[in-house]
Amino acid sequence: MPEGDTLWKIREAIRSDLVGERLERVEIAGRRARSLERRVDRLITTGKHLFVVLDSGEMIRTHLGMHGTWHRYRHGSRWRLPEREASCALWTERLVLVCFRAKEVECLAARQVRAHRTLGRLGPDLLAPDFDDDFEARMDTILERAHHFGDPGAPVVDLLLDQRIAAGIGNVYKSETLFLESVHPRDALASIDDPVRRRLFATARELMLTNLGGWWRTTTVDRRSEHEPSQRLWVYGRGGEACSNCRSTIQRAHFGFGRRVTYWCESCQPLFASTVDAVDARPAGVTDPIPPST
Repeated sequence: MPEGDTLWKIREAIRSDLVGERLERVEIAGRRARSLERRVDRLITTGKHLFVVLDSGEMIRTHLGMHGTWHRYRHGSRWRLPEREASCALWTERLVLVCFRAKEVECLAARQVRAHRTLGRLGPDLLAPDFDDDFEARMDTILERAHHFGDPGAPVVDLLLDQRIAAGIGNVYKSETLFLESVHPRDALASIDDPVRRRLFATARELMLTNLGGWWRTTTVDRRSEHEPSQRLWVYGRGGEACSNCRSTIQRAHFGFGRRVTYWCESCQPLFASTVDAVDARPAGVTDPIPPST
């Protein structure tokens, strides 16, 4: 699933195609095409969501999910994917911007955003342009939300992927962050104290920030100042290979909410001893009926 830095790059790639342009037509899968005759005011990303904001205040929201992608076409050009797979198409005077295979697409009035079933619960966006303006307060908010939404017996992978706590982290940064902070992905939330939680989110944010340029995603070097590395990622996608740090075999498994794939090194990320007891840490009668947001 595209993560916060990918959405940032998509926004920048299509910004000049849309901002200031008049939308002659909007078509969303399963709905009648609309002739809006509205101009695009700006593009906004929040976590894994992209908003096309119109001068009327209306917004078109897309969440790419696992398989979504944006394409750019000139009028009359043949689309590279079947029309039936188009989730959303935006016609301007010059181009057609098509979002294929998105998980979610919808039109929203500005007043609907705050009360939206998903958007209203999103945690702080780790790539928000003003995040550093009040860094400590944002991090405190993330920790507070972790205490509110987190199940003490759940594995730490759920903490990082739950968009209600902080928005933008996906599978790649989840695995890479846990490796860099030497935290085992099966460690229960109850075994992770606030200083470690703070470091996890700070590291994930820094990794995403270093990947906002026009290069392949990497976590092993800072491409803003260093050349292309021989190995781009520490553990993600490297199951069965040797760890670059200790030469142990990198593990791969599906677990946590949604059973998303995770990669880790057992030697560099030892399982916390009390994790086996943490499943009993949830107070009696306490439940969280809302599944983690993706």
